[in-house]
Amino acid sequence: MVTLKDIAKHANVSICTVSKYLSSSMVVKKETEQRIQLAIKELGYVPNVVAKALKRMETSNIAVILPKINNLYYSEITSGISQTLGKYHYNLYIYEEGYYAENMVF
Repeated sequence: MVTLKDIAKHANVSICTVSKYLSSSMVVKKETEQRIQLAIKELGYVPNVVAKALKRMETSNIAVILPKINNLYYSEITSGISQTLGKYHYNLYIYEEGYYAENMVF
C-alpha cells in the first residue's frame, strides 16, 4: 500500500505538504503540485478511507437492521435510502436481524 510518506519521498516534499495538499488545506506552487500529482499517479496511490475516518473520528457509513432482508417492502425502502445516501457520499450497510446485528458495535 502506498503511503503519504512514499508520495512525499517520490515528489521530494515533506509528508506534511502532501497531507495538506490532499486535504486542500494548503495551496502549493504549481511545480510542487505537479510533482505530487505525478507521484500519486506513478505510485498508484489510493486514499485509505478507513484511516481518514479514524483521523476525523467520524464515518460516512449508515447501517440498517431489518427483520428479513428478502421482504419486498424492505427492499423498496432500502433502495430509496441507498439512493438518497449515495447523493451525499454515504455508504449503506444492510443487516438482517439475528446474530450479526446483535453483535454489531456502532
